[in-house]
Amino acid sequence: MYTDWMGFNGQNMIRDSIGWDNPYLLANLPLLHPKNLRYPGGGLANWWDWHKGWFVDRTDLPEAYKGLKQLNNSLENYKKVLDACHANAILVVNMISSTVQDQMAMLRYADSIGIKVKLVELGNEFYLEGGDDSIAIMETFPTPEVYAAVASEWCDSIHKYFPKAKVAAQGAFNRNRAQRRITWDEGMLPVLKGEDVISYHSYMSAAAADEYYDNDTSEFTNADLPEMLFRPFKMWQLMSTEDLPLIPEKDEVWISEYNLRDKTRPSQGCWAHGLFVATQTMQYLNDTRITHIACHSMDGTAVDGALFFTSTGYDYGNAGHFIPPPNAPASTQYWGKTTVGITLQMLGLAVKNMTFTSPLEFKQSPMIGATDNGDSVYYPALYGWAFSNDDSTQAVVVNLSGTDLKINTEYVFPEGGSYERYKADPLLYVWHDGSVTHKTNANLPSTLTLKAYSITRMYSHTIPPPPPAARRMGAKGPTTFCQGDSVQLNAGSGYVYYLWSTGDTTQKIWAKNDGDYWVRVRTVTNGYWSADTMHITVHPLPEKPVINNIPNPSFCSGDTITLSVKKPKNTLSYSWSKGDLGTTAIITKGDNYTVTATSEFGCSNTSDEVSIKKYALPKPIITSSAATEFCWNQSVTLDAGSGFKSYSWSNGKVGQTINVTSSGTFTCTVKNNNNCEGTSPAAITTVHTPADPVITISGPTEFCDGTSPTSLQANKGYNYQWQKGSNILDGETNRKYYPVNDANFSVTITDDWGCSKKSSAVTMIVNPLPSAKISVTGGKSICIGLETTKLNVKTCTGCSYQWKLAGINIAGATSKSYTAALAGDFTYEVTDVNECSVVSSPVSILNDCRIEEEKKAYLSLYPNPATSVVHVSVSNLEEASNASIVISNLLGDVMKQENFSIENGTASLDIAVDQLINGMYLLTLQTTSAIFSQPLLIGGK
Repeated sequence: MYTDWMGFNGQNMIRDSIGWDNPYLLANLPLLHPKNLRYPGGGLANWWDWHKGWFVDRTDLPEAYKGLKQLNNSLENYKKVLDACHANAILVVNMISSTVQDQMAMLRYADSIGIKVKLVELGNEFYLEGGDDSIAIMETFPTPEVYAAVASEWCDSIHKYFPKAKVAAQGAFNRNRAQRRITWDEGMLPVLKGEDVISYHSYMSAAAADEYYDNDTSEFTNADLPEMLFRPFKMWQLMSTEDLPLIPEKDEVWISEYNLRDKTRPSQGCWAHGLFVATQTMQYLNDTRITHIACHSMDGTAVDGALFFTSTGYDYGNAGHFIPPPNAPASTQYWGKTTVGITLQMLGLAVKNMTFTSPLEFKQSPMIGATDNGDSVYYPALYGWAFSNDDSTQAVVVNLSGTDLKINTEYVFPEGGSYERYKADPLLYVWHDGSVTHKTNANLPSTLTLKAYSITRMYSHTIPPPPPAARRMGAKGPTTFCQGDSVQLNAGSGYVYYLWSTGDTTQKIWAKNDGDYWVRVRTVTNGYWSADTMHITVHPLPEKPVINNIPNPSFCSGDTITLSVKKPKNTLSYSWSKGDLGTTAIITKGDNYTVTATSEFGCSNTSDEVSIKKYALPKPIITSSAATEFCWNQSVTLDAGSGFKSYSWSNGKVGQTINVTSSGTFTCTVKNNNNCEGTSPAAITTVHTPADPVITISGPTEFCDGTSPTSLQANKGYNYQWQKGSNILDGETNRKYYPVNDANFSVTITDDWGCSKKSSAVTMIVNPLPSAKISVTGGKSICIGLETTKLNVKTCTGCSYQWKLAGINIAGATSKSYTAALAGDFTYEVTDVNECSVVSSPVSILNDCRIEEEKKAYLSLYPNPATSVVHVSVSNLEEASNASIVISNLLGDVMKQENFSIENGTASLDIAVDQLINGMYLLTLQTTSAIFSQPLLIGGK
């Protein structure tokens, strides 16, 4: 072992305003035999100005340091204590409020005044959150990676000037759930370069619950002792399995602070506290990489000091809100030893100048049961180590039980020796070493009684026999495997005693955890151990993967559901129980699913099962209340069936049924109670809709009775039924209808599917005809040319009249009466105010002239009607040289006259009538002896 293994932390010197040159310190600290002393120690090192031996002048200096009384704590005064104790310096550099250049100046100055720069520590507790230093620490070193990068640079600078110095970076003892503490080592170590040491502060509380400061009680009784005295064993379990395996093999380990630390119950200062620290101290002997330890602290109160610096050592003052015991001593011995000082003085004496150490085995030692976080645990009642050099052997044993126990000392001290012992009630609050029962320089019997709750140091000049030849242990199987597997280690046969680092005493053990497994064997019961160590690499299982929470872990047929890993890590590979690879899996079947995370070392961990259900889709069928092919003025009800949670139709309607009045394709999507959707087959409706009937009117909507000039015509391509008012017109089923009455007319059209539409009505107005009848004033027989007769109309109000001869309008004859000078059929057309006209029945006027038959002359006209020329011929007339042809209208106006001669009783001539307008004329032949008249019709123009 290292002769400068034990030491103390000096933080309380400054915190309690005591100078390093205090004469009482110089007189009493060497009695504890410390071999290394830490300066300035603790969190205050982060604010230390070595030039003035006090704190830096900064506004962000923590409040805890601002009110302290300044004393001279210079490097020169620090050296005085080092010299008095013949101890090494552990120098903590200030990485928060100073610079590497300034701290290098400190180290060079220390070296210049005779302080050997052998042990340097890079800062203090940067893994903590929420303390006095928290803001500055988090700004300077927000992550462990940042600290590691900066620390690597500091290592280079220190080694440049002090190549033989050991430089320690800050590790984090994983004792509670604080996240930054938990992840500190894993983040720092891969980045860190150039370090020689990893340092730890390993404080433990008196109970597991107290680690988290959630057990608000001030009681501390005998019932608490089993768990309290188990805690040093728990400390080593944590450190050896969680912290030390991470450290590079080249690095040493320092425990630069340790002690009991409990802020929820008054366990500090009692005798059990001293046994706790002694047991904790000896636990560090289990790993040879731990080269230096420094208890916190060399002076202070009963909380953690080894020496009382005042007579009121149970007045905890600024010691961090510790609970004072209800029965604390009224005063303490000024610079007397605390319970920690008493037990560590025993260990300091035992290890002084020793070069070899070995754990002591007590085959008959009972086991003490305790509870750790609800689990039952056991630890030995006797715990101790032996120390030796070339001319002496010492041993320290603690009895952690309430029972006196006997041991056989001959195995270690066959020639006898001496011993000293301290014992007391474990709940006794110590005020100086005299308050504890002390037996010293007693002869060592072969059978020694170890008193309840005692610490015993045995010593003599006996030295163990030479160690047996080392034998390499064997492993039955690979020494590198995944957590949960194991390998059997075999120390070999032929030894009388075996002791493994696990506490086993058999030849073979099963190794399950990562770390160094050592075995110590003896060929004789009181001889040296022979030892061998084998490193077992147990790759941790990756963190158990968690499948992201799915609020409703189910899906419907035809869909999928995607499972994913919650917070996946890119250093792991993932495989799903259904065969998918990667951080997600697409699920198409209902089943139980897991995901397995596999590390780069092939170590796997599988998630809890997630049960996924797959539901069938609903299958709605649409039924109809009637035929789905119907007329425009009808409807049909479509029904998707009962029993579904919701209905959604393709036309936007909701509900189990819909009323359909139009053509279309209709589907219904339903949801069942599992929220699965299913869509029905399509239901097709066909609505037959005739065109809107439109009556086309050809002709006037108002006309005269009897004329029927207007037709009503409906749309093409249908069957028809005409209607007068509300009465069906029998037989009127043609597309066209001629109204003859005064009424409203409509038509109903019907297509081939029997679907009908009725048009809007059109109104026809039929006006009655006026009455027409000729009355004659005079006779109906006249001698044309000699006589006339008067024809009269039947008058009506607002009417107009037109006389006709032989159906031909007589130009200008529009009066109520007409004087007829010609023979013929006379009529008149009367037109009333509605422009309705009627022609009267004809009245015949006869020519009644008397001519002798033998002298009868003939007059012929052709063509008649004539257009442009009329040929006139006469016969059987007397000769005349001055005959004339006169054409006059029916009113007697002469329109044309031609003179000619009659020879031999005949004559013929052509008369141009192209200047005459269409109408009836009277052509008269006149001679000196006769007058002949004949109607002439002009037409075709």
